[in-house]
Amino acid sequence: MDRASACGVLGHRFKSDRARLSSYFSNLLKFTLLLNNILFQNDVMSREDFDNSSILVKDIMTKVIISVNTNTTVFQVAKMMEQSGIGAILIKKDNHLSGIITDRDYATKIVSHNLSSDTSVETVMSSPLVTINFDESISAAAERMTNKKIRKLAVTNNGKIVGLITSTDLVTQLSK
Repeated sequence: MDRASACGVLGHRFKSDRARLSSYFSNLLKFTLLLNNILFQNDVMSREDFDNSSILVKDIMTKVIISVNTNTTVFQVAKMMEQSGIGAILIKKDNHLSGIITDRDYATKIVSHNLSSDTSVETVMSSPLVTINFDESISAAAERMTNKKIRKLAVTNNGKIVGLITSTDLVTQLSK
């Protein structure tokens, strides 16, 4: 193949690739605009709506409470979390819920300090529990989580723990 023929073939190929690339970016732009329209117009709660929401913690909290005693090992709790598909378990001390262990604790407290899997949860639990009343707004829950730099709050009703609310619960609500 001579040089002129090779340039002709490459030129045609470049035009074909350029057209496909142009079509790809055009479709990507359309998708981005559509997604932007969905997210920021009608289908998603705005930050202002979230802040002024009448939705209460009790409306979106998890009501099932899973707890273990302080002598339970971190390995046993990890297995419970895995089998239940959950990210936190409350800890009972003297028949009173007094702490929490989360999936994040495994990285920041157990693995990073090379603790044994037979370490008791009492050693690594976060205590005291940070709580929020069940009739407070979800905005108050988000603010408390942000201020305390945590992702899970125990929910109380008249001083009794009745559930958990997580940052995932808040994000899920925000996306509705």
